[in-house]
Amino acid sequence: MIKIVLKNSQQLLFDGPFSGVAELFDDMGYSVSPDGWLKLGDYILPASEIRYIEDTGDE
Repeated sequence: MIKIVLKNSQQLLFDGPFSGVAELFDDMGYSVSPDGWLKLGDYILPASEIRYIEDTGDE
């Protein structure tokens, strides 16, 4: 499971057989806009608000 934690402590969890954060990003597709927004699949997040991204090791 991949966990994205924002500075406001909100968490986004992604289940799946991902071999790491890079595979999640590759599978979902991602881009970063010049003004700092991360688009990950259907999610759009302000990159400056991301505290950390963690591979929890759980599937």
